Amino acid sequence: MKDLLEGKCITVFTDGSSYIDKKTNFYEASSAIVININSEEVCRFGCYHNNGTNSIGEVYAMMLAIEKVEELKRDNSELKDYFTVYISDSKYVVSSLNEWIHGWAALNKYNEIWKSSSNKPIAYQWIMKYLYEKYISKHSWQENNLIIHINGHIQSKDISKYYSKALKRNSKQTWKHQRAITKHTFESLVQGNHIADHVAEKIRLEKLFYYEERNENSLWVKRKRRIPARNQRWIIKSRKNESRI
Repeated sequence: MKDLLEGKCITVFTDGSSYIDKKTNFYEASSAIVININSEEVCRFGCYHNNGTNSIGEVYAMMLAIEKVEELKRDNSELKDYFTVYISDSKYVVSSLNEWIHGWAALNKYNEIWKSSSNKPIAYQWIMKYLYEKYISKHSWQENNLIIHINGHIQSKDISKYYSKALKRNSKQTWKHQRAITKHTFESLVQGNHIADHVAEKIRLEKLFYYEERNENSLWVKRKRRIPARNQRWIIKSRKNESRI
């Protein structure tokens, strides 16, 4: 088996941050994404969710990440064959997109509202339906993309303990792609998770409704971006044309 990040690889770290004050009924959250190409960071971005929860921050971050990578591959032909690894510290997000979503789709083939086997509407279903229909249901996408779980906030002294847990939790998915998580790779994934966590905190604390920071060597050009909104409409965020960061 080859190393998880061996060869041409895009590594995407996703995270969410939230603050809740139940006494005042105040909720806020953020989504953050950090993208590396061949282990070199090229982009950090995300958005703020007014009246949002940590779960929406995590789910929304994964959706924005997949959208961004697919856009990147469309704009740059050299990246079309790159293998993409998405990392999340949310068990719900990883389990939903790797396992449960296929069962939901089969169970609700003729239903407008997706429900679980217990006949309860699934959470964040418009995002789940959108990702499944546009990407995850396609065999070609499954062959070239991998979603794995890495615990958040891991300290250096706990690397060994969490490494064995990560191997066990992700073994089914990594084996399917004939890729292995080495300890060195795991340490780099933990570091990437820390960066994504930092970005999520920054976005939430500064209430940045759309934030993007890119490597100065990036070939991406700023332009108007359509962001899928939580109310199922599209938000248009204006950005300066033909400028680089």
